[in-house]
Amino acid sequence: MTFFFLLSSLLAGAAGALAMTYTMRVLSRLGGGDEVDMVLAIGSFFTGSKSHAFRTGTLIHLVSGVLFGLIYGLGFLAIGLIDLPRILFIGIGFGFIHGLIMAYCLMIYFAEKHPLEEFRSVSLVVGSVHLAGHLVFGATVGLIAGAASMMAQSFGLN
Repeated sequence: MTFFFLLSSLLAGAAGALAMTYTMRVLSRLGGGDEVDMVLAIGSFFTGSKSHAFRTGTLIHLVSGVLFGLIYGLGFLAIGLIDLPRILFIGIGFGFIHGLIMAYCLMIYFAEKHPLEEFRSVSLVVGSVHLAGHLVFGATVGLIAGAASMMAQSFGLN
């Protein structure tokens, strides 16, 4: 069951990364602009330009989502909460902590060092959108991992 659970956590991380990206885009557009394009910001941080930034940013964010899905899964196992709905709320809690750390890193470190001027100014709104995105990531990972745990139990993979 542990192997199946961790495998599902990897897949949940990929789904969480996609849900997070979508949430952040929607929230950005509701705010009246396209100021929080995380994928483009990540990609251009590493490429130094916008030319291949979307592809690079998408790959980096998806791989990061898979790895963080595994980390969340290991955290769920470590505290022994892998059943719904508790895992959903623990996932949201992990996402909150993860989001606070990333928003802080974004506002203090990455914005200052970003090679493109447009990504150097970060507001509280941008940090809040990142925090909301991480909450959605944690909820998605918790929900999918919890559903996988229920499936594993129903198939007798204890």
